[in-house]
Amino acid sequence: MTASQVSKPVVIFHCRPTAGADRIEPDFAKPTFAGRGNINFGPSLVIWLLMLKRSLLIAIPLLAIAACGIFPESTFLLSDASRLPKWFSLDAGFSRSQVTVEMSYYFSPLSRTAKFALKHRDGHVIAEAKGKVRGDHPIYLGPNTDPLRQYPSYEVVTVNGISEAIEHRAMEPVFYIADDPAVLNQLRIAAPDTGVQR
Repeated sequence: MTASQVSKPVVIFHCRPTAGADRIEPDFAKPTFAGRGNINFGPSLVIWLLMLKRSLLIAIPLLAIAACGIFPESTFLLSDASRLPKWFSLDAGFSRSQVTVEMSYYFSPLSRTAKFALKHRDGHVIAEAKGKVRGDHPIYLGPNTDPLRQYPSYEVVTVNGISEAIEHRAMEPVFYIADDPAVLNQLRIAAPDTGVQR
């Protein structure tokens, strides 16, 4: 079969008489494709397409909001120079140098949360914790004379009633546990106990 023998669909517009006139006009609202089969794009199909469009306009924002609580907004590793958060403790046989903590922020229109994973250096997860992040934005304690300055910034995370000040010193994938009494006082957090693992 040659290309010239392949049937091509033809668009057919139905005609309707014009009231009070001796002529007819094509009805563009009801085209029909003639070829191997007839496809009638009538009012029902138009209504279906409009309903589909409306459903997508509703579903896409809802899926985006739901995804905010599923995928982390950002992930950081605890600095080797920082102590562990107070909600983690080391079992016998482990030292601070053998473990690290991975933290991920999850933001949604309703709340902000943080997930922590205490890991061995080989990647094995030892313990996990999830807490609520205070407020709706990072806290900057410096002077307001430089509005563009953002660091160091702090987040207050509470896990099982225990609050810690998470410190971000620069735009890097590293975080610290703040122990400065002046910082903790401004953030309204009690000073840490002395018996912490370092």
